[in-house]
Amino acid sequence: MSRIPINEIVGVSVLELVRRAGGPIDKVKLGNGTPFIEAAMVPDVYYMPSALAAGQSVQIVGRHQMPLEAVFDDFTPRYVRQELLKRSLTELPDAEETIDGTVCILGNVFSRNFCHWHEEMMKAIVLERIGYECKYVIAELPAFAKELLGLIGIAPERILEVRQPTRFRTALFTTPVSYRNLAEYPGVLHGLREKLLAADRGGRPEVGPRLWLDRGKQTRLGRKLVNEEEVCKMLDRYSFERVDMGSLSVTSQIAISRNARVISGLHGAQFVHSQLMNPRSWVIECFSPKYLNPTYTEIYRVLQHSYAQITSMNTPLFPYPHGSDVLVDCQQLDLALRAATENLTHA
Repeated sequence: MSRIPINEIVGVSVLELVRRAGGPIDKVKLGNGTPFIEAAMVPDVYYMPSALAAGQSVQIVGRHQMPLEAVFDDFTPRYVRQELLKRSLTELPDAEETIDGTVCILGNVFSRNFCHWHEEMMKAIVLERIGYECKYVIAELPAFAKELLGLIGIAPERILEVRQPTRFRTALFTTPVSYRNLAEYPGVLHGLREKLLAADRGGRPEVGPRLWLDRGKQTRLGRKLVNEEEVCKMLDRYSFERVDMGSLSVTSQIAISRNARVISGLHGAQFVHSQLMNPRSWVIECFSPKYLNPTYTEIYRVLQHSYAQITSMNTPLFPYPHGSDVLVDCQQLDLALRAATENLTHA
C-alpha cells in the first residue's frame, strides 16, 4: 500500500462512510434522555503512535482520511497536517506491523491530557455497554490512562500499547461524544460517573468540601496565578483548602471530588472532576482574558451545577498585561465564594 501523503490529510466522519456503503451500524441507548449512539467497525486503519510528540498519535482510514469520531472536531486534522509539514515531512511511514482482531484506538492527538482522556473513556463506556470484546489501543500515555481504564472495568490484557506504525484489520468508532456536546448525551456522562464513583473505596478524604484546585507543577501550558498571596487570603476567609489533584492517586482524586461541594481555581484539566461532584454543586473558574476556554460547561449543564466565571479587565485603554497567566479579580472572587458558601450553609 502506498504511503499516506501528509498534505492530503482531511477529517471525515467514518460512520457516514459506513452508512453510505451500506455497512452495519450498531446502536445503543444509555438512558437519561440520550439519543441513540452509533458504533461501527471500519477495516484497514493505519495508526502512527506519538506522531507529533509522546502520546500525541494519529490514525488514518483509507488513503488520507482522519476519523472525526477519533478527534471530536474538524480543527484537529488541519492542526496535525500543519505540525507534520513543519518538520519537512511529506508522508507518514509505512506500517511495520499488521494486527488482526478488533480494536478501539484511544491514544489520539490530545489523549495525554487528563481532561481529554476522559473523553476517550466515553468511547469505552459506549462500546462496553453494546458488548464489544475489543482491545483498547494506547501509545506513551501518562500512567493515569491505564489506571482509569482499570477503574471502569477494562482488564490489563485488553489494553494494547503500540510503539510503531501499525495497521489494524478492524477498528471500532462511535458517535463522537465530548465535553463540547455532552448535554446532548447525558447518559454517557452518567455511565462514566457510575463507573468511576464505584471505584471510590469509601475512605474519608483528607480535605473538606470547599476546594481551590491548584494547577500544580505537572502542567505544560503555563497559566500561572499572578496574585497568589491575595487569593490565598480570600480563600482563608471562606475556609477553602488548596489541593493539587495531579499530585494524588486517581482513587484519592475521585474520593475528594465526590465529597466536594465547591471547587474553584484557575482553568485547567482539574475541573473535569466537577463531573464526580453531587448534582447542584458549585464551580468557580478563573481565566486570563487572553485565554478564555470554558471547556466544562456541558458538565455543569447536565449536573445542574451553579457556575461563576471570573476574569480580569482587558480593554483597548487598559490592556491585560499578563498573557495567559491569571490575575484573579478578587472582588469577583469574593462575590463568588460568598455566594457558594452561603448556599452550602442554607442547603
